[in-house]
Amino acid sequence: MGLQEEALSEYRNGLTINEKLAAADHGNAQSQINLAVSLFSFAETGDATRVHLARSFEILRQLDGE
Repeated sequence: MGLQEEALSEYRNGLTINEKLAAADHGNAQSQINLAVSLFSFAETGDATRVHLARSFEILRQLDGE
């Protein structure tokens, strides 16, 4: 596995962890922000960019409405 593949794997692992933490406590703003940042960072890799950006922005919009 090359460095780029390793980096993508680490992004995926981090995203999975942040998704689990955010799902465990929807009321925890920091967990939600961490997930939004992870989604945004993952989108920058070029992997499902629109999907990840849309999810990230939706989380931030929800937090803004609270």
